Amino acid sequence: MSERFTKFKRVTSASLAIVFLALQAPLGLFGTPKAAATFAREDKVTYSYCYVAGTDTYIQKSAEGKDLFDAYFKNGNSRPGDIIPEFTYLGKKYSQSWSLENQIIHGNDCKVPKGTVEVSKKVDTDADGKYVDANGKFSDFRWGFSDETPARLMGSDADVKVGTYAVNEKAVNGYKFVGWYYTGVHGKSCATPNGTTLPISVNVTKNVTTKVTVCNQRTTGSITIVKDAQPNAIDDFKFEIDRNNSSWDEDFTLDDDTNNAYSNTKTYNKLPTATYVITEKMTPAQANTWKLSDIACEGAQVTKTAAAVTINLSADQNVTCTFVNQKRGKITVNKETVGANTGIFSVTASGIGAIDGTAARLINAGGSVTYVVDQGTYTIAEQDKDGWLENATGCQSVVVSANDLEKTCTIVNTKAAKLQIKKQTRDSASSNQSFNFTTTGAGLDDFDLKGNESKSFTEL
Repeated sequence: MSERFTKFKRVTSASLAIVFLALQAPLGLFGTPKAAATFAREDKVTYSYCYVAGTDTYIQKSAEGKDLFDAYFKNGNSRPGDIIPEFTYLGKKYSQSWSLENQIIHGNDCKVPKGTVEVSKKVDTDADGKYVDANGKFSDFRWGFSDETPARLMGSDADVKVGTYAVNEKAVNGYKFVGWYYTGVHGKSCATPNGTTLPISVNVTKNVTTKVTVCNQRTTGSITIVKDAQPNAIDDFKFEIDRNNSSWDEDFTLDDDTNNAYSNTKTYNKLPTATYVITEKMTPAQANTWKLSDIACEGAQVTKTAAAVTINLSADQNVTCTFVNQKRGKITVNKETVGANTGIFSVTASGIGAIDGTAARLINAGGSVTYVVDQGTYTIAEQDKDGWLENATGCQSVVVSANDLEKTCTIVNTKAAKLQIKKQTRDSASSNQSFNFTTTGAGLDDFDLKGNESKSFTEL
């Protein structure tokens, strides 16, 4: 027994055609024909699909179900990346890359729906709370999405697929991220941001430009300079502070007394992080009177030279440096002599401080010499001189301090006595005879003499 089937052709975008074929069915027992069986020709349905032509780029094409099956699914054929909508062929359903995201692309005439992200920059260059537009002015500031190196210039935009993205920025030495806000939104600014953490989550919608502004502030620290004069004095000390690789510098004056003309302290708050050099600039007259004995710093590692300190100021550091100046003192050495007021004597000063001029000096009997010295402990020693005894000195361990800057000491010398003993005999027979002498007293000893011999004792 045979049947003919009615064939249908589905609706296409151009026309609607229904073809009926005659149905010849065998007669039933009572001569009534059976009902006709019908189904659609699914292999003839035309489908649109997206043919990938590049990254996020598709060409819209169309094909019948049988052709799609043959091209993509028959014998494991495939072309990865093409978006094939769900279709039925020979009773089975087929599709490729038919995710929700790709369904949106397919429904958008095979065009990837995109929006735009624009990132701008504002900076506070001196940490005073005032932000200025930095687009195109600071090339070191860059932005990018989290899956890429931040290399896009601030103020630029990027066309991206619809979705959620994380926006990050390149860290720039000397600046810190403080917040971000949606550009142009009322009430939002660097002072009142939408967020204060990175990365920034941005939702991109179709045909919409999402704008955000990133805020950075100059990192800062503080430097305090203190003057400690020992002893306190009315002298005014001049300083200069200079920022490396910058035109900024400033002079200031400190003193360490109670007349209130100048303070003994100068503080610079909110200094941009950088390298600073602070120099004390004493006049020649001050250099003869004062010694910069120390530069004591706390809060950072510093480099010190004879009259300056270099500070590499980091973020949030508070550095204090004290310049200690000690006033120079004097030691006057007096020479006293006993037994004669003549002679030139040699003395030499030594100690833990600096001594102006030569340490070895000549001093006349009854005269004096003066040493200009740093604060410290000194000894003035005298060289032995024939015919003289050093019988008193107050020049050992002389201390010059802030409270006692001028010291005097005395070296006393006594003219040495001389004793000569000569042996004479009355006859030649005894001239070769040795005679023993016994002595008592400081500087004397026993001795023997023959006739016409003599013995001398000096510096007695």
